Amino acid sequence: MLPSVNREGITGAHRFGSEGYAREELRAEIFSAFMAVKTGIPHDMTQHQAYVQSWADVLRKDKNEIFRAASEAEKAMNYVLQKEQELQIGQARESTVTKEQEVPRLTSSPA
Repeated sequence: MLPSVNREGITGAHRFGSEGYAREELRAEIFSAFMAVKTGIPHDMTQHQAYVQSWADVLRKDKNEIFRAASEAEKAMNYVLQKEQELQIGQARESTVTKEQEVPRLTSSPA
C-alpha cells in the first residue's frame, strides 16, 4: 500500500537501519494497518517482523512517537481515500456521459 515511497530526486532520505528509516517504516506499517481496517483488504504483519526491534528502539526513546506516527499515517490514509473517491466520481461522470451518448434521441416526426 505505502510501505515504500519513490525517493528519486529526494535528498536526505533515511538509510536502511537508521532511526529515521525506522520512523518511516513505522508510519508505513500503521498506514497499511489503517487501510486494511478501512477497506477490508487483508494485512499480513508477518512480512514486517524484521522491523519490530527498530520500531521498539524508536518508541523507547520517544514515547510520543507512536502518536505522531499514527497521526501522519491517518493523514496519508485520508489523502489516499480522498483521491480514490475523486477517481470514482470522475469515472462515474465519464460513464454517465458515455451512456447519455449511447441513448438514441427521439425526435418528433412531422404528422
